Amino acid sequence: MPDPSIEWSDAEDGGKWLWDNYTRIRAVWADLASWMRGTRASGESEEEAQEPGILILGPGGVGKSTFAKLMTDAVHPLADMPVQYDESMDVESYTLEPPGDGGETEFVVLPGQQHRRADSWPELLRDVQDGRFRGAILFSAFGHHALGDVSYKDSALYAEHGRKKPAFLRAFLQKCRDDELRVLSDLATHLKLCSRPVWMLSVVTKQDLWWNVRSAVEDHYQSGPYSAIIDEVRNHRGAKSFRHEMVFASLIIRRLMTGRGELLKNNVAGYDQEYQLRSLWQLAVTIDALRQWEQGK
Repeated sequence: MPDPSIEWSDAEDGGKWLWDNYTRIRAVWADLASWMRGTRASGESEEEAQEPGILILGPGGVGKSTFAKLMTDAVHPLADMPVQYDESMDVESYTLEPPGDGGETEFVVLPGQQHRRADSWPELLRDVQDGRFRGAILFSAFGHHALGDVSYKDSALYAEHGRKKPAFLRAFLQKCRDDELRVLSDLATHLKLCSRPVWMLSVVTKQDLWWNVRSAVEDHYQSGPYSAIIDEVRNHRGAKSFRHEMVFASLIIRRLMTGRGELLKNNVAGYDQEYQLRSLWQLAVTIDALRQWEQGK
């Protein structure tokens, strides 16, 4: 459980909080990763002891791989975040290897680009239904998806909207938000039929890009079509076999750029490291709440 001695005070300065608590924050993330490793019971083989995995999915360029690396100690949330978007070509797998006699847990990260989904998503979504995964983490970003190594001027949306960047950006963000709902709907279909208790975590990233309209962003995900789909799963399964949580966060503070270095949107003025650290801390607290639910506490 996150250490209560480093709970954030509303009066706390972000830089001072980080300086005072850096070592203990590292331990918090390590503890959360340890929960996902599981423990082998006496007489179990390594194969029998392997814990069901965690499925990480969402459209391309919303933070899936960054989060998986964060949770598996490949990067640290306060020091090692990547500075550019690298498109995932295939399914990525990260294993949490336990110390001593524990079982392993696997993070499976699905590539998010639409043209890559047909090959990898159907089988792994069926695995959700079959109980291979104990939880699913769905990433969204209020439409602020990284474009990869392309120019926005090559997009059909750019031509369709008068070759004007502001009009393109509005259309692009809406198109990406629509895609987020499609991904959620696909996942929900299989969560309803999952053969074991299962949890879901919605992580809405890139808070530093939409902080000035955060009320609208929160309403978008906490009411309306997104919330309605979650409610369908909850009503179908019941509270004892399904738990959903939502976090708004910024894994890294970074402008929205194309892979060609073209600026699409600046960070919101006033969103600084303090707000980012608060969001990461809330993410840790929420993951711990899911741990307690999974363990029946």
